[in-house]
Amino acid sequence: MLGLQPETTHASGGMLGVSSEHPTTKRSRSAGNQGSTMKRVKLFNEIPPVQNGVISASKTPVIDEGRIVDIPTEKVLDVGYFFDDDVKDIPEYDVSQSVQNALKSTCQKEKALRNAVYTDLMFNHNIKFPESSFKPESTSRVSKLLRRVPLARNKEYVEADLAKLLAEYAKVCDPITSANHTTSVQRIVRGLPVTTTSEPELAPIDTRGPAQIRLGGFKNASNYNVAKAKIECTMYLLGLLYWLRVELGRPVESVFGFYFCGCRCEDQKKKTYTVGILKLSASQYLGDEMKAVCYEIKDDVNSLLPMRLLIHFLKEGKRWDISNQTTTVPVERRIPSLFTLPSNLWNDEHDARRLVLHGTLSIVFDISSLGLENLLMCENPVHFKNSLTDKQWTDFCSQVSSLSKSNGSTADTRFFLKIRSKDTSSQRRPMGAMWDVWDLLVTEDRANDDHQVAVDSISRTYPLRPYTTENIGVILMRDRGCPLKLVSSFPDPKSIVTEFRKVMKTASFLSTCLPHGDVLPHNLVYDQASGEMTLIDVDEGVRKPQISSAADHILRRKNAYSNDSNDWYIALLYPNVFREYAESYTKLQLIASFLYLITRIDKLTSTSLKHYELIHDKAESLGVDLCLLDKEDSMLDRTNTTRYIASVDDLYKDMEKLVDAIIAA
Repeated sequence: MLGLQPETTHASGGMLGVSSEHPTTKRSRSAGNQGSTMKRVKLFNEIPPVQNGVISASKTPVIDEGRIVDIPTEKVLDVGYFFDDDVKDIPEYDVSQSVQNALKSTCQKEKALRNAVYTDLMFNHNIKFPESSFKPESTSRVSKLLRRVPLARNKEYVEADLAKLLAEYAKVCDPITSANHTTSVQRIVRGLPVTTTSEPELAPIDTRGPAQIRLGGFKNASNYNVAKAKIECTMYLLGLLYWLRVELGRPVESVFGFYFCGCRCEDQKKKTYTVGILKLSASQYLGDEMKAVCYEIKDDVNSLLPMRLLIHFLKEGKRWDISNQTTTVPVERRIPSLFTLPSNLWNDEHDARRLVLHGTLSIVFDISSLGLENLLMCENPVHFKNSLTDKQWTDFCSQVSSLSKSNGSTADTRFFLKIRSKDTSSQRRPMGAMWDVWDLLVTEDRANDDHQVAVDSISRTYPLRPYTTENIGVILMRDRGCPLKLVSSFPDPKSIVTEFRKVMKTASFLSTCLPHGDVLPHNLVYDQASGEMTLIDVDEGVRKPQISSAADHILRRKNAYSNDSNDWYIALLYPNVFREYAESYTKLQLIASFLYLITRIDKLTSTSLKHYELIHDKAESLGVDLCLLDKEDSMLDRTNTTRYIASVDDLYKDMEKLVDAIIAA
C-alpha cells in the first residue's frame, strides 16, 4: 500500500464491456418435442473480451496500419503554467553527489540514473512513493560491502506495471471497493493506445492533500530522445486519466507527469540532459480533443537546473484539476463514455435526453426531438464550440431540425445521437468512411439483392448523413429495438432466421465498400413489435482498400484468450488473420453470430439440429487453427490463404443451406 490517508471515493468492481462468461459450452436442450443434446454458444453479456488496437506506452505510438496516437502537445515557455504564482520560482535545492555523478556519466544506464534520482527525492526531499517501489535490502555480507561503494548507495526502485500501480493506489483513494481493482484494472483500457502492462519508471505520490499519483519516465539510451519520452509520458497519463474518470467515476479534468532524458539519449549528445513536466487535459466540450501542455529545461550536465525543476514540481507543482460542477459518479453509471464526455454532462439526466449506459467509448444519447435541437444548437454553454462556423455543421443541424418537424415527429419522438472522437477512434475523421460512401448506402440505384436489403436497413436506421471533421463524428439513429441479449428466446424459427438472412445480406454488401468489422451479437438489435432484426454501428465501418494488402484498415483486435477449449470461438469473433480479406472476415463473424442465435431459437427440427451440429464442429475445427495463428500473431501466407478462404466459404455455404432450410420449413 501507499501508506497514506484514504479518500472517500467508491469505484466500480466490474470490467466494463467485458463478459466474464466463457463463449462456448454444451447444454442439453429439447427442440419442440424432439429430445436432443445440442452444442450451445453462451451469450456474451456485452462485448467479447478483447482490447482494440493496443500498443504499449513504451513502444512506437502507431496502432496497426497507420492508426495514430494524435494528441497535440503545446510547449509553453512560462514555468508558472505548472505552479501557483507564489511558488513558481525554482529554489536552489540541494542535489546529492550521487545524482550529479549520474548526470555526467556516459556509462550509467537508465536504471542507474533513475535510482540515483529516486534515492535523492525520497531521502533528501521527502517525496513519497508507493510501497511496492521499495526493494528490501539484502542482509548478505557482500551486499553490505557493496553499499559502502559510493555508486552502490542508491536505493533500487522497483517498477510496477500500470495496472498494479493503479490497483495499489485504489487501496488508498477507494478502500471500500479496492479489492475489485486488482483484476478490473488489468482490463480497463479497452480501445486506448496504451496497455496496462506498461511500466512507468517512476510514480511519485503527492501527499499535500488527498493522495494523487504522478507518472514519469526516465530515458538514458541512444535509441531514445525527448520526443519519444514525451509521447511515452503522454500514454501513461492517458491510462491514468481514463482510470480516474471511468473506473473511479471522478471528474478529473487533467493529470500531470514528467519525463527525464539523460545525456546518453540521442539528442543530448552526452553533453546535456532534459527534464520536462507535462499536463494532459480531458475534452472540455463535445467535439473537443484531448490536449497536452509541456514545459522543459535542457541544460549542460554540470547544471542542476533541470533536476531542480523536477524536485520543485514534485514538491510544489499544481495538483489535478477536478471539476466542481459535478460529483463522483455512482458505480452503476461508470461507463467508458465518461472518458471523453465533458464532465458537465455526466449527470445530465432529464426527459429530453439521457446518456445511454453501454460498454464502449462512444458517447450515445437517448434523445427527443426537442432535446436534439437544444443539445446541437441552443443550449448555453454551447456543446459543439468548434463546429459553430462550419457550414457542414450548419447543414447537419438544419437537417436535424427538419427531420424533427416532419413525418409526424413530435417533441417526444426519440432518437439516438452517437458521438465518436479521434482520441478514442485512434484515427482522424471518425465516421469519415461512412460519410465517403453515403450516397452508395442510400441510393435508389441498387446493384443487386444484397444492395437492396442493405439500403433498406441503413435508410431506416440512419435518417441523415453523418457529420464528420478531423476530430469528431456525429450521427443520428432511429430506435431499431433492444439488444439481442435482452430477448430470452425466439419461438418462431422461420421469422427470426429470415431476419438474420437480411443481416447476412447487409453485412455482405458492406464488406465490399464499408467493412463493418463487428458483425456480432452485441451489434444486433431486435424490435419485438415488428419482429425485425437490425445491424447497428454501421458508422464504425472502415474504408475498403482498393487492393488487398497490408494497408487494409480492418482493426486488429487483441483477443483475450483463456487457453481453454473455448478459445476457438473467440478466434471466430475477431479473426485477425483475415484482416486483409474483408469478405472472409465478415463471413466468419456472421457464422459466429449464427452459432449464438441458434441457441436462442425454440422448436428447431431434429434435421436442423443435426445440420447445426455439423456446422458447429466444422467451425470449431477452423477456429482452433485460427486461434493458433492469432496467438502467434501470424498472417496468412500465399499457401494458406487459398485453403483457409476456401474453408470459410464452404462453412458459410453450409450456414446458408441451413438458413434456407429453416426459412422454407
